[in-house]
Amino acid sequence: MLRILHISDLHFDAVYGRYPEVVRSALKAGLNRAFANAVDYAIEKSVDLLLITGDLCDKGQVSYATESFLKKQFERLSLANIYVIALHGNHDPSSELNWNLKSEGINFVTKPESTTIEIPLKSGEKCYISANGFENKAESLSRIETFPIRSEGAYHVGAMHTFTASGLATGEHEPYMKTNLNELSSKKYDYWALGHIHKMQLWPSHKAAYSGSLQGLHANEIGEKGGILVDLEEPGAQPNLKFVDFSVLEFQSVYVDIQSESSSFETNSSVTLHDIKSKIIQEISKMKSQRKIRKSFLVRVMLEGASKYYDSLQKEGLKQELESDIREDAEVLFVEVNTDRLTPYVDKNEILKASPFASFIEEMLTSPELKQKLVEYAGSVSFAEKPDNETAWIEDLINQVGDEWLYKMVKHNENK
Repeated sequence: MLRILHISDLHFDAVYGRYPEVVRSALKAGLNRAFANAVDYAIEKSVDLLLITGDLCDKGQVSYATESFLKKQFERLSLANIYVIALHGNHDPSSELNWNLKSEGINFVTKPESTTIEIPLKSGEKCYISANGFENKAESLSRIETFPIRSEGAYHVGAMHTFTASGLATGEHEPYMKTNLNELSSKKYDYWALGHIHKMQLWPSHKAAYSGSLQGLHANEIGEKGGILVDLEEPGAQPNLKFVDFSVLEFQSVYVDIQSESSSFETNSSVTLHDIKSKIIQEISKMKSQRKIRKSFLVRVMLEGASKYYDSLQKEGLKQELESDIREDAEVLFVEVNTDRLTPYVDKNEILKASPFASFIEEMLTSPELKQKLVEYAGSVSFAEKPDNETAWIEDLINQVGDEWLYKMVKHNENK
């Protein structure tokens, strides 16, 4: 039997520049804890190999503290007779290193041409790992042709820090060492361990997976982060793949519709920003309760709907005060309130009654002919967030545009 723990894209010594110092310190400490958790798990499960598929560090130049921490963790693995293979990625190419983590049982893959390493197994069976790495930051070619066909009668695993076109979240990453699943499958390996894309993805039919990052780098990298435990009963068998969450900090987004608060303003003047804050905290608490592991959270709150607080929430000072209150009351590490999906509240019926011009624009925006043209256009263009139901999506956009237009018309008249 062969047992591998596959992790990737740790990005030690990342700067986390957009966050306050206290949050940056927590993110750095959280990454250390996540890696220590992965090492603990590898030792507990008696894995044969810890396979790190690129971007162990965020750059070639790393701090003394990071180098010391990694050395201690690798020593723990060595004492447990766990072999380590780490690929250099585009963030920590081998030509730019100022650190040296090599020791017994630790092997770094430094060249874009593949190299094949035989690792000793407790069972006495043969096992080969074929891998390549980044010598320079922008290695464009995968060099897949340099990878040998699998060795018969032995375990054979491939490892690459690659942009695979079939992957999710590929738009967030440069297409370095670009390859595809069919090219990988052609090598007939027992498993392909992939790095570079920070979202965990499994392709059992191709015996390939991205483990994703060990901890999110920013607010777009939401959810659980960890590694993949790979179990192979025998050479050629279908691998059993199990995702394991090692993170102690987690980025999350919560969507809070405050449209209901707006609709009740006419009959209930007591609705306040405090009520909106309470609804946000309720949604954050609901999200936290769904987690099996106790963690610290960095939360992006996406406000949605039409609100009479639209103008107030554009003011940075008020938004920061709201974020501070939510962070304290919801007991999370960091909160960012985002108003990109928020629209201003207007009494549309009153405006349309009073303005023939506004009625004309409203009729034009909601005409079936315009909707059909927009649906046809949407079908020919790639949108990041376009849902399957294009008609409903178009109607939602039209409603937002109409509300924004009416709001701006009212504000223009008020400012005359």
